[in-house]
Amino acid sequence: DGEEGAAERLRKERLALESLPPGRYPHLSAVAGGLERLPDLTGYYSFGIDLLLSAVEAKAPH
Repeated sequence: DGEEGAAERLRKERLALESLPPGRYPHLSAVAGGLERLPDLTGYYSFGIDLLLSAVEAKAPH
């Protein structure tokens, strides 16, 4: 399965969202085009961890 399988699932999800009537589901139709590539999970989680650590450091007594 791997990355090729994930890319195929993403393609199917994008096509399903694009097939929805835009008048009834305008927001879902609008974001469908953003599902063209797999997300950068490493960058996503790294950003989240950095954000969390920054908040903890800001609240820690000095």
